[in-house]
Amino acid sequence: PTAENYFTKVSKPRILEALTEVKGATAPAWDKAKKSDLAGIAEREIAQSGWLPALLRKAACRPFARWPVIPRRAIA
Repeated sequence: PTAENYFTKVSKPRILEALTEVKGATAPAWDKAKKSDLAGIAEREIAQSGWLPALLRKAACRPFARWPVIPRRAIA
């Protein structure tokens, strides 16, 4: 996720939560940062971690084998 497509669209507490998930803790200055600045910090700090928002994590982990398989005879 980038600042533009995710972090500027979620709340400041959610950005801090994401940073805590990745870094283990947040820097004290981050609590006082403006949301736009914090979004940039989050993008930079989270970039190489592979972190995804919870909604995307669940979708990315769902195996395709669990989706229903419709036999070809049923479609025709």
